[in-house]
Amino acid sequence: MRKVFVAALREYRTTALTRSFFFGAVVFPIAIWGIMIAVAAFTKGERPPLTGSMAVVDPTPAGAIAEGIRARFDPQKLEAERQRRIKEIDAALDKSPVPLSPQQREIAKSQALAFFGLAKAWQVDVQTATPAEADAWREKVKTGAALALVEISEASVAVPPGAFQLFNTRKMDPDDLSAIREAATRSIVDERLRRASLDPVRVRDIMAAPPQAATATLTAEGVQKGGEALARILPFAFMFLLYLSAVIGGSYLLYSTLEEKSNRIMEVLLSAMSPTQLLAGKILGQGAVGLTVLIMYAGLGLLAARHFGVLHQIPLGALPWMLVFFLIAYAFQAALTAAVGSACAQITDAQALYAPVTMINILPFLVMVPVMENPGGLLPKVLTLTPVISPYVAIMRLGQPAHPVPLWELFAATLVGIAAVIAAVWLAAKIFRVGVLMYGKPPSILGLLKWASYR
Repeated sequence: MRKVFVAALREYRTTALTRSFFFGAVVFPIAIWGIMIAVAAFTKGERPPLTGSMAVVDPTPAGAIAEGIRARFDPQKLEAERQRRIKEIDAALDKSPVPLSPQQREIAKSQALAFFGLAKAWQVDVQTATPAEADAWREKVKTGAALALVEISEASVAVPPGAFQLFNTRKMDPDDLSAIREAATRSIVDERLRRASLDPVRVRDIMAAPPQAATATLTAEGVQKGGEALARILPFAFMFLLYLSAVIGGSYLLYSTLEEKSNRIMEVLLSAMSPTQLLAGKILGQGAVGLTVLIMYAGLGLLAARHFGVLHQIPLGALPWMLVFFLIAYAFQAALTAAVGSACAQITDAQALYAPVTMINILPFLVMVPVMENPGGLLPKVLTLTPVISPYVAIMRLGQPAHPVPLWELFAATLVGIAAVIAAVWLAAKIFRVGVLMYGKPPSILGLLKWASYR
């Protein structure tokens, strides 16, 4: 047993105590957070306003639709509307049952202004054109002398409506194009309302400001901010974290085995211990590497959740099971990669043999959607008890507190996973014992199975 731990310590030191690993497991995730914060800081400023002229072919006698579009881009009217909405938003935020920080208030305010189409300012000269002038305006748009041309027909205003035509310059920003389209659509709808003897302003206020649900979560610590979006992505985050740490540990084991075999270091190691002891040490050592990755990324995720005030949304009771299922997922992955690595001396030779392992690694992503959509359904229950993918399915289901997983299913998934690991390690040990001292052309998949049959 001492030799196994010595081999495991050597594996961990040669992998984890290196600059490249430190950069990938520590510096890289911290740098990602730093980049996100920097991007958020540098993108707070407003984008330059849309400037230029556009024309509207309006079929109404008084040009009401063109006037509505013109009002939408009038700086003074836009600013007045913006200030009115800001007061309404501030009043709504003051009534929030969850205390909001100044940063959270600004984010909520900017999102609300964007919803009402008031997040940006424009300096657009909207002119009314006749159908005879449409060709001239199209030429201006084509050459970039004008921003857009909106052609509205009587059919566009009728109910049921037809489509209106919008021509724009190629260089126009998609957000600005969307603003012009929305302004035209809104003005056409206002004209329909007027023809139906309804007040467009009153109808718009009723429709644009429906009652908002201030979602909050009741916990033992009190009222906490709601997080529907986080609840939707948690199952994937749990699964991906488990997948990442298991695959990283397994890949390091593959490269370590290939390097030691190609450099003939393997022969020196086997002179001091048996192939089984070396395999066990390598699996334990690289497992510690994968566990280090898991702890680093999970810790950063928890710190980020605490920073944004959504830590209460994370089912912390699933974290011990995350460790259990990591050990199962990694051990299975490590057994397969060790078998492939022992049979090859170059990375190019291992690519063909590694293809089945790659296909196995894709399985969690293939079943991800049905599991996330109905975690309590029959298919997720069956997949929880299916070897190879049971750890990933179980942790995805644990990431959805609204659908608790029965304890017996978790223990059954653990037993199924352990059985799969025992079978994979037994097979890998048989192949490893033969392959570590074999050189030359690597065997096929059938050749590996033939090695496993040797006594």
